[in-house]
Amino acid sequence: VGSGKTLKSNHKDVVFVNFVDHGGPGVLGFPNDELHLADLNNVLQTMHQDKRFKQMLWYVEACYSGSMFNKLSPNMNITAHTASNQKESSYACVFDEELHVYLGDCWSLNWMN
Repeated sequence: VGSGKTLKSNHKDVVFVNFVDHGGPGVLGFPNDELHLADLNNVLQTMHQDKRFKQMLWYVEACYSGSMFNKLSPNMNITAHTASNQKESSYACVFDEELHVYLGDCWSLNWMN
């Protein structure tokens, strides 16, 4: 699964991850796959143990995105800002009448302004 590309970071790097897509309790959705909570936790723990970052920051715009980070160890130096907690949806806003589609979610649009 995935492209095979990996992040070549080390103990001096600050890693920023911005994820915008769909989610559910304990899962983030990609167009052709899913990332489950246990898999994310395993990767983050391995990266921390291997000193693959100095600090990591996640911005996650997805329904139930808080469920992906609520059990992180505070010793890993990972901060996660999520559009919703583990029990709620994220909300779309800014509807384009011509395209008939929402152009963004309220949380992302607020922090980008």
